[in-house]
Amino acid sequence: MARRLILHIGLMKSGTTYLQGKLVANRDRLLGQGVLFPGRMWADQWKALRDYIDFEHGAPGAWERLRAEIDAHPDTVLLSVEHFAAIERAHIERLPSVFPDTEITAIVTVRDLGRQVPSMWQEVVKNGSTWTLQQYVDGLREAAPPDDEEGMRRKIYRTFWTRHNANKIVRRWADYLGMENLTVVVTPPQGAPSDLLWRRFCEAAGLQGEEWDEPIRGNRSIRATSVALMRDLNEQVRDLPRPEHHRIVKPLANLLLPELGLDEPSIGFTVPDWLQRRSRAIVGNLESTGVRIIGDTAELDPVDSSGTSPDEVDASARLELAVAALAALLREDAIESWRRADYARRVAQAEAADQRGTNAQ
Repeated sequence: MARRLILHIGLMKSGTTYLQGKLVANRDRLLGQGVLFPGRMWADQWKALRDYIDFEHGAPGAWERLRAEIDAHPDTVLLSVEHFAAIERAHIERLPSVFPDTEITAIVTVRDLGRQVPSMWQEVVKNGSTWTLQQYVDGLREAAPPDDEEGMRRKIYRTFWTRHNANKIVRRWADYLGMENLTVVVTPPQGAPSDLLWRRFCEAAGLQGEEWDEPIRGNRSIRATSVALMRDLNEQVRDLPRPEHHRIVKPLANLLLPELGLDEPSIGFTVPDWLQRRSRAIVGNLESTGVRIIGDTAELDPVDSSGTSPDEVDASARLELAVAALAALLREDAIESWRRADYARRVAQAEAADQRGTNAQ
């Protein structure tokens, strides 16, 4: 039975992929300190959480396998799944009974909303959305108006603030774990030392040492032209089921477009006054909880990002990027599956013609 379970619960887009990559790359060093980062790969933890909360497309048995690994380790176990932050109260409440003899603590990484908003918008576009950045920002401001088409603004509002209101998330988890068992880590601003977030995380988790390997691959953001191209593409493949979009289309944004090396402008974002006010309220309420905070909360003040709105990227830039992406796919012989399918169709047609001829005789 694990003595202690540390849950890094998010928030989304707060450096979680970087931290998870560091944890995977340093499994042996962590074990040397008695800390287990379970699962064969990080995806095993994500699958286990989906199974735990009975997610529609979950992986049955994944939670029990991970739980058995946790129970078999006598010291500290560390899980890092950013989707923990938004799970329902009933699932949080059940955790202490699932691990009755284990001390459970949680770490919440928090980043300023000036970076979170365009970053989350980019993520929903990767996942198939055709919303513009302005539509997304409008949806965050308030609940949906009466003329809200297909509940778009309602969905944006509910989904974002469920995942990014740090004050409410901390208070909800504290109801079941105790505020003394939560730690907030402030994600450093742009320009800070590259390892500062990791050092703050190590302080929160009680990890020791100065020598740590770097992650193999991070979650690279895409820039303005790539996001504009993904929106165009999503318009054309609206008929694809979500699992198929994730399998076929999303890898373009995650794996291909960042590797092309084209000189794209960054995504520009001017923080509206209402978001500044909401951010100050969230941070002030978070500080009033008395939760342990590592880092300076002044770093959570939203700041503008220089760059270009993807809505303003001209067609010629999108075309150049699309041709480069198509060329990269062709170099990988991406058309081979179509060639095989076309051959199979022609064989079937020939066989059908032969059969018709036989029947005519």
